[in-house]
Amino acid sequence: MAGEVGRGKSFYEGQLVDGKAHGSGKEKLANGDVYNGEWNNGSKHGTGTMKYDDGSMYEGEWKDGYPDGKGTYNFAKGGEYKGDWKDGFKHGKGTCNWASGSVHEGEWKDSSR
Repeated sequence: MAGEVGRGKSFYEGQLVDGKAHGSGKEKLANGDVYNGEWNNGSKHGTGTMKYDDGSMYEGEWKDGYPDGKGTYNFAKGGEYKGDWKDGFKHGKGTCNWASGSVHEGEWKDSSR
């Protein structure tokens, strides 16, 4: 079933099951962030893209509402991280190309190198 759900000042448009986002859908948050992708039982889950109001963007895999798996994060002021994520943090193998031109390739844990 497709539908629309208002969540306070946030808005969801897409597939619903039992009134929860499930399948493909798009959510615009009150702060201006926009997620477009897959959902499971009301949480971002599967593949999707989050465009943040500050100009940054994450594209990749999600699990239980957080970036988890393979994904790419483009920083608002330039540069990107491409690699593994866990529970919303850079975690595992990945490469970060900073806007300054420096590069870090290797292991990450909880977004630290």
